[in-house]
Amino acid sequence: MLRYVLPTALLILCLAACGPVVRGDLKTETVPRVDAATLKAGVINLPGAEVQAQQLPVIFYSEQRLFAEGAVLPRPEALNLLRALAARLQRFPSVRWQATVRATSPHGDDHAQVLAAARAEMLDRFLRRSGLADGVVEWKPEAGAGKVLELVPQLPSPASSSGVKE
Repeated sequence: MLRYVLPTALLILCLAACGPVVRGDLKTETVPRVDAATLKAGVINLPGAEVQAQQLPVIFYSEQRLFAEGAVLPRPEALNLLRALAARLQRFPSVRWQATVRATSPHGDDHAQVLAAARAEMLDRFLRRSGLADGVVEWKPEAGAGKVLELVPQLPSPASSSGVKE
């Protein structure tokens, strides 16, 4: 039974990938920079997430909140959490995020890496279909324990005119 779960999930993911992707607005407007305090206030009460509000906020989701153990597709109740995440990230279009997607597997690290990569791909497509622009989130799948999804805001280079001001 278990040997059919991953191929079936990947087939569903591939079929979902064939659908159109909602792309963000392609206008080249200058987006105002966001200061760290505004960003913290904007994500602190994100539904279903844990937010560490240090200097810059880091958003975490546990596996139990988003996925069943070993699953690629999110739990049905997690869809509203992901929609809320997409809407919240859209409020800060100048901020880019580094997202680490983690997975563990009793079948070894190679399987966990494949699982994390499939989850990252699914999350990317879901958030873009929910209206998040391309390139807002950079995805990094990782085998290992920890929060299943971690989003860290990326500071712009000093020459950049967009992003987060400290």
